[in-house]
Amino acid sequence: MTTDKIAVISQEKIVSLGISPSDCLKWVEEGFLKKDLAQMPAKLSVHPQGEDFMTTMPCLLPEENGQKRFGIKVVNRIESQKPALSSIIYLYDALTGHLLAMMDGDWITAMRTGAVAALAARLFKKNDTNTYSMIGLGNIARAVAICLIADNKDEPITIRLMRYKDQAEKFAEKFKYASHVTFEIIDNKEQFISEADVVISCRS
Repeated sequence: MTTDKIAVISQEKIVSLGISPSDCLKWVEEGFLKKDLAQMPAKLSVHPQGEDFMTTMPCLLPEENGQKRFGIKVVNRIESQKPALSSIIYLYDALTGHLLAMMDGDWITAMRTGAVAALAARLFKKNDTNTYSMIGLGNIARAVAICLIADNKDEPITIRLMRYKDQAEKFAEKFKYASHVTFEIIDNKEQFISEADVVISCRS
């Protein structure tokens, strides 16, 4: 297999494209609508040691404009690597078998997850929903908040954060640019759940 025509796309390159959260929301919605036209076998995981895992996620996309693409994401969590969780996406021309690109999957995975959560909240929430509770405040939670804030840009919302050390305060500080969003930090789990219209867990 020749490698001179394979695009290697780093996370830095992906971030530099300036892809908006609104685009991510639009793409995941389109993806769900086309799901029945794709082939998506169950993901397969192996466990090399302890709680470590390596998981493959294949997908054959529907043919469009004479092109057919096969993608496979490989996600691994290895305790000894920093960060422990990482992923890479391989994209093939399914008509020729040629490997077209290798892409860092970390940003794509986080924003895809965030967009799916925001889309699910939009579709399944009650009509008068404006309060969201979030627990687990890592990278995925930040992506969820980015997409949730973008998807509700025309109305005020409240995002309630479950306190853990000083993470909630730092999390809220990252979104001080969003003037239509109020952050509340909650200490009591029962209050955290009972007073929310939507609960989003980003714990691993």
